[in-house]
Amino acid sequence: MSAVLEAPPITSVNSMLSAAVADLVAAARPSLVLLSIGQSHGAGVIWRSDGIIVTNRHVLGGDRVDVILEDGRKLTGIVAARHPDRDLAIVKVAATGLPAARLGDSSTVRPGELAIAIGHPPGLRSAPTVGVIVASGQSATPDGPRTGDWLQTDVTLRPGNSGGPLLNARGEVIAINTMVNGRLSLSIPSATVEHF
Repeated sequence: MSAVLEAPPITSVNSMLSAAVADLVAAARPSLVLLSIGQSHGAGVIWRSDGIIVTNRHVLGGDRVDVILEDGRKLTGIVAARHPDRDLAIVKVAATGLPAARLGDSSTVRPGELAIAIGHPPGLRSAPTVGVIVASGQSATPDGPRTGDWLQTDVTLRPGNSGGPLLNARGEVIAINTMVNGRLSLSIPSATVEHF
């Protein structure tokens, strides 16, 4: 006769999930930067350890930006590129050995998967919000779903979250958070960022 396995109590599952999400956020924070332009600010992701930072184009006003690392260091960033059509930009800082983000494959993302956004909403620094992937690679139109290139989630994005990472359940960056459309948040997939 085989033994019957009992499911762990729901409180135990909640505790394990909460601890796992907290650990993922803590591991991702060093690759998150605060971009400051005068009185406004946004987020960016250290994409390469040699000083390449990815953010949203709308976060940047001019060609220079203050880049504040998680450890408090302040660097001057030079805007190296702006995507002509997508809300993407690359900022370069004169530093090496930076804590680059772990990148994930956005092409494998499926609706229902866990999603974690991190950014700098008003009054907070490196604040996470958790939700799920609602749609991957499609956009809603009046004529029905259309194939597109956004990851749509139900995570809460606020001013200051723009340019920050969207993580999967392995703590990998699968997208760059960009905007809110209705009740959903839109993020640019990591594959699009890599192509840029």
